[in-house]
Amino acid sequence: MSTPFFHITRIVLIVCYASFGWTATALEKPTSWEPQRTWVFGIGCTVWKHDRSMNMPKKGREDTELMETFKARGVPDDHVVFLKDKEGTLEQIQSSFKKLLKRTKSGDMLIFYFQGHGSRDLDGRKSTYYFCNYDCDDDDEDSFLYVKDVYDMIETYFHGNRALMLADCCMSGGMAIVARTRHTNIAYACLNSTYAHDSSSGGWTYTDALARGFRGDPVVDLNANGTVDLGELADYTGQRMAFVETQKSVFTTFNGFDEHMRIAAPDHVLKLPMSRFVEAKWDDGYWYKAEIMEEKDGKYHVVCTDDGDELWVSPKKIREWEAKQYEVGTLVMARCEEDDDKWRPGRVVRAWYGLHYVHFEDDPRGTKSAWESPDRIRLRKK
Repeated sequence: MSTPFFHITRIVLIVCYASFGWTATALEKPTSWEPQRTWVFGIGCTVWKHDRSMNMPKKGREDTELMETFKARGVPDDHVVFLKDKEGTLEQIQSSFKKLLKRTKSGDMLIFYFQGHGSRDLDGRKSTYYFCNYDCDDDDEDSFLYVKDVYDMIETYFHGNRALMLADCCMSGGMAIVARTRHTNIAYACLNSTYAHDSSSGGWTYTDALARGFRGDPVVDLNANGTVDLGELADYTGQRMAFVETQKSVFTTFNGFDEHMRIAAPDHVLKLPMSRFVEAKWDDGYWYKAEIMEEKDGKYHVVCTDDGDELWVSPKKIREWEAKQYEVGTLVMARCEEDDDKWRPGRVVRAWYGLHYVHFEDDPRGTKSAWESPDRIRLRKK
C-alpha cells in the first residue's frame, strides 16, 4: 500500500444516475428530513496510533458539534454512535457500525460521517479509496477502513432505504466514485469535502458548514425562502470551501435520493444584495476576504476568513469578491500533486469560483487531473 496522501478538496458534481446504467427503481421523493427516523454513525480522528506526524489540532474541532446538532434537531440519542480519536479502531468501527445498522427499520435514513485522513491506491485507471482509522498501519494494508467496505456493510445490514454519506478527509470525493458503482435499492447522497484526486487544508470549514445547515443557520438559506434543503446546503458548502479553503467539494445523488429534501427552517431570513462571500474593509484600511453572517439596521456582520475576526460594517465597506479565473482551454503550467507538486504542462478544462480543473498533458487517462487554485497554476506559451 502506498503512503497516504493527507488532504481534502471539493467538486460540486450532480450526476444523473441513468447515465451510469442505474437500474434500481427510484424512490418517491420525501418532502422533509425526519430526524426521529434517522441513524447517525460518526468517526472523528485527530490522532493516530502508529504515526503521530498525522495528528491534527484538536482545538476548534467541529465534529462533536455536528453530532450534537443532529441530536438537537431530534435524532434520538441512542440512534447516534460517535467514535472519537482512540475509539476509532478498525475493529470498533466495524463492530459498532454493524450493531447500529442491524437496529434500523424499513423507511429509516442513515447518515454516515468520517473526519480525519483518507487516500487512495492507484492501479492503472482504477483507484481504491480508504479512510485512515486510528490504528491504521502503512505496513498492513488490511488495517485501513476501505470505502468499499463501508458500502458493503450498509448494503448487508441496513434495513432503511436512504443513506447520506459525509466525509471530511483526504480524497473524500472517492465516496461518490464508489457509490456510483453500487447496484442496490438504497438511495445514496454524497456530500464530501474534496474532489477524489485533491489535497486538503486540514481546516474544519466543511464540517462547520454541515452543522450550520442542519441547525438551520440563515446563511445557508441561499434563496431566502425560509427553508434549507440538501442541495442548498451542498451549494453553500461548495461556495464556502472554494472561498475559504480554495477546495472543490463533491455533491452527487444516486438512485432517487431527493436533493431537495428539506433539512431545516431558519428562524429568520437573511436577504442580501450580494453574495455571502465578499471583501470587507477593516479598521486598518485593508480589504480582506470575509463572510456575511447577519444584517441589521443597514449594517453587516462579517467574519474575516483569514483569522476569524468579526466586525459590523456599512455597505460602503463591502464589495463583491472577484475570483481570478482563466478561461476553459487555457494552456497552463500547474503543480501536480500526484507527482510531488512538480510543475507540469496542462490545460484548463473547467473553471468555477476561482478554481480550475486541470488535465495534464502527460496523463491522457486523467488519473492525475485535479482542481487547482490560482496560486498553483500559471500561464504558459502555446
